[in-house]
Amino acid sequence: MGLPGVLGVPPAPIPAPPLPVATHIHLTRVHAEIPGDTRFPDREALARAGFTLREAEPHAADERHAHAFTFEHWEASGDVRGRAGGGTGALGSRLGR
Repeated sequence: MGLPGVLGVPPAPIPAPPLPVATHIHLTRVHAEIPGDTRFPDREALARAGFTLREAEPHAADERHAHAFTFEHWEASGDVRGRAGGGTGALGSRLGR
């Protein structure tokens, strides 16, 4: 598609189609139980889907942040990249979609 990136900001649902064409995911994982019905796939689901965690930068809760959080950088394997082309396909099914 030639796009430099896609940004998803809750509370909007994370749509299934972007994940099968993603080569990198830059994710802020907030360490808190927050009510709602939208969840990004957990680490195990991303790994099963062919993504590898390349970097994780944890941050503790402090006076500016009510909850601890971690910046994560995930990269798709060549196998996932080879299927990029839209739809949920095999990647979507491995993410439980």
